[in-house]
Amino acid sequence: MHTKFGLSILLAVSLLSLAALHNATPAQAQAATPEVSTIQTFSTPAAMVFAYYSAVGLRNYPLAYAYWLTPSQTYTDFVNGYLTTERVEPYLGNYQPAPVGAAEVGRIPAVLFGYHTDGSVVAYRGCFFIGQSGAAWRIVNANFTLIANAFPDATTLYAYLALDCYNATSTPTPPTFGAGYPDRGQVALANYYRLINARDYTNAYAQWLQPIDGPKPNGAPASDYRLPYAQFAAGYADTVYVHTFLGTFNESGASAGHSYLDGFIPAVLISQHTDGSYTAFSGCYVLGFLSANTLGIVNGKFAPLPSTDVPNGNSILNALHNTDCTTLAIPM
Repeated sequence: MHTKFGLSILLAVSLLSLAALHNATPAQAQAATPEVSTIQTFSTPAAMVFAYYSAVGLRNYPLAYAYWLTPSQTYTDFVNGYLTTERVEPYLGNYQPAPVGAAEVGRIPAVLFGYHTDGSVVAYRGCFFIGQSGAAWRIVNANFTLIANAFPDATTLYAYLALDCYNATSTPTPPTFGAGYPDRGQVALANYYRLINARDYTNAYAQWLQPIDGPKPNGAPASDYRLPYAQFAAGYADTVYVHTFLGTFNESGASAGHSYLDGFIPAVLISQHTDGSYTAFSGCYVLGFLSANTLGIVNGKFAPLPSTDVPNGNSILNALHNTDCTTLAIPM
């Protein structure tokens, strides 16, 4: 079934769960308002869409609502639709300029990965309709279709991102699905960046493996790969939000003298900054078990992902699926 969402694209009841709408109120959902609350002008429509989902992830609903040019939904209904949404990560195709006479200036094909607060997931495919308010990009409308309560594999994602938003007959083949999601490595890193985005740097820092001084009867690493805490926290001073795209966890297991090790996971990290700019990195984390036998970060290695703004979905997929973490020589 093809559904036209209007304002509700994945944001509201249409995408991310009908459950628990009466278990919270907009006032409760807005309890933690981020410092950045003014709408900005971004250099590209894709950067604006990422900023929109940054606001959703931070529960800054007034800001998210402001990214719609002419909302067809009341603010209260808009907020209610997000009460069970933890975050949304957008894979975006290339911007497609509108033909002469269209109601918008262009469209962007996209696949949206939605994460519920109860741990369930959902995926939609479709197009954003893009307009402008002065020099600022805004969302005019959106038209999305449910893929499944699961995430499609890379082959399907590439096909959906190539959708021609102005050609009604441009329909991708039925989706196929990869490994189950989320795996335990993905859960651990999603929790880590949830703490980062909440500015809870103390608990985020605690997700790094902390070596025990002296001999290593428990196999704890000899080196501490963490930055000093003050430097760690200061590194996020101008960060509004970190979008996290994760590959499949490779459970390589322990090795001699490294009984704490569990495996590698590729990741793409896209950070929105307070000045409206973005930085993107791709690489891998090494994960291992903390003293409480919970999975945490041992170390990581990342390099800039070439992009003049936010990387498109193809670049993200290429980085996630073509990175061999074992070749990066990550100290562990």
